[in-house]
Amino acid sequence: MAETITRQKTREESSSDLKLRFRGLGTGSSEIHITVVEFSDLFSEAMAPLASYLAPSASVDFRRVVQFNADTGQIELNRASVANGAVDLYLILTPVDWNECTDRALATVYYVDRAEVVYVAGQSLYSLAAETWLQKEQQIENVLFNWLSSGWTSEKDAPSYDIIEEANGLSILFGALPESTTGLKMIVEARRFYAALALDSDATKCPGALIKAATKVEALRRVWSIMGEKDAKAMFEREMRQSEDELLDQKKRFVQQIRPHPLHADRQQAGPELPMAHYRW
Repeated sequence: MAETITRQKTREESSSDLKLRFRGLGTGSSEIHITVVEFSDLFSEAMAPLASYLAPSASVDFRRVVQFNADTGQIELNRASVANGAVDLYLILTPVDWNECTDRALATVYYVDRAEVVYVAGQSLYSLAAETWLQKEQQIENVLFNWLSSGWTSEKDAPSYDIIEEANGLSILFGALPESTTGLKMIVEARRFYAALALDSDATKCPGALIKAATKVEALRRVWSIMGEKDAKAMFEREMRQSEDELLDQKKRFVQQIRPHPLHADRQQAGPELPMAHYRW
């Protein structure tokens, strides 16, 4: 059984890796005041985390920090919140931001899947509408003919075909069919992107190391948009370089490379790919 990773775990581990999330034990003196002694050891008055958000551990129900006493660890929140128990302090990005970054990251990484199309005598046009994950022509890398005969399977590239993209889905139009059609199936090899996650308990089969690396790159891109290039680069240049290198390594490790069909090798493939070296250093 393939390992999975939840949205919550992805958010917590990715944000901790970038030191944009800290956990402590909160005790409340009122609904908008909470004291987290551990945070007084982490932040001085000069670096009081005002651009930050507090949420109960394992929750996205966050509150904005409006004042922080670095001597006592007392935090004033913009509105009432759960005052006692384990809490997470998020810097710059909210828990909701992190979840959105994970969903964006899932749309940039893929795995190779195969769709089978059963041969119908005399038919050259085949609909792929039943394969709802196939949305764009650029997802398709190759189309093959597959024969099963006497327990043996053989497979080769389809000699010629065109992909037709219409409002109701994709179809394949074959220019030529093989002479031998006994036990024939058509195999479509394509990029299948991972689905977004709606709940913290939802899990993806995307390898944990890959989705966390992609999430961190997306998160730092969002930090760039919030802080501006100059300030973000001053604080996170090294983290961005390391995260982009890590993502490239994880893609090499987990993202299978398909041999494209010779007649379609120069076609632009589906993304969106996370651009490497996107930022000017």
